[in-house]
Amino acid sequence: MTNRLRHTHNLLLGVLICCLSANIFAASSAHELSNTVSRRFGLFIGERFTQQMSIAVPMSHSLERASLPKKGRANRWLELRDLDIDESNEGSERIYRLTLRYQVMTSDESVGLAALPRPMLRFTTATQISIADPGDVRPPAPTRDKHELTLRLAPQHISVSPISDIDAWDHAGMQALRPEHGTPLMDTKATKQRMAAYAAALSLLAAYWLYRVYGVPFWARSRGPFARAWRALRGAERGGADAASVQSAMRQLHCAFDATFGKTVFRDQIDAFLAQHPRYATQREPIERFFELSRRAFYANSASGDIALGDLRSLAHRLSLVERGLT
Repeated sequence: MTNRLRHTHNLLLGVLICCLSANIFAASSAHELSNTVSRRFGLFIGERFTQQMSIAVPMSHSLERASLPKKGRANRWLELRDLDIDESNEGSERIYRLTLRYQVMTSDESVGLAALPRPMLRFTTATQISIADPGDVRPPAPTRDKHELTLRLAPQHISVSPISDIDAWDHAGMQALRPEHGTPLMDTKATKQRMAAYAAALSLLAAYWLYRVYGVPFWARSRGPFARAWRALRGAERGGADAASVQSAMRQLHCAFDATFGKTVFRDQIDAFLAQHPRYATQREPIERFFELSRRAFYANSASGDIALGDLRSLAHRLSLVERGLT
């Protein structure tokens, strides 16, 4: 039992030592975080592309600028046109972001595979030593210690196409026809918010205009006497078309005329009604016919069975449209 515990203890201790060693090694080394090329295939002579890299090193080290690639011809295929460096601190590491802009300078008769330069970047830590004479006022010269880190960039390739069309080989996904990188999407949130605000303002203006022009009068007329009579007659028609229904429908229309005129309307007062409400003049003939049928039905003991309930409903409908200003 004791030997088993001792072996287990040694195993756990070994794992812990390995983990600590890995962390120490990672914290004391330079390593790439990313290495991308803006376009890797279908390039022609004269075209430009960008290589972007992120490199992490310990905070104690800094990039030796002399190890960076120089502007100018980089190899047979490429020329380095520009180089940008951005430096930031993240946690216990110093992050370098390099942007290299290349231009294709050579093209063959067939598709060529061009390798991007892989410079050996150096990262050093500077120390100051002063062992000069006490009377020497010159500043001490900086020297480099031996804790230098190096990093060679990961290999990257591009395909350079000839001026004439030719099929490319299948090397690392570099066929002749490949989709380009997707166009970056623009943030349209602010535009959508402005459009929504404009639409809301336009809707409010339209609603106010409709309210001022049609709102109150139209709403009031939609509840007018003839509109109520028309709704009542629609219900009467669904209930049947006997003599009692016809007389009830006539009474509904009479009540609408009286309510509109302000007093009882008789046959000989049609002219006065139309003079007070000239918009109903277009319906003079059916109005006169209605009052004649009503007189015969109520006062001349004439049978009302020959009066069509549909005609009364149609008259009420037309008068309600006139009342609402729709005709």
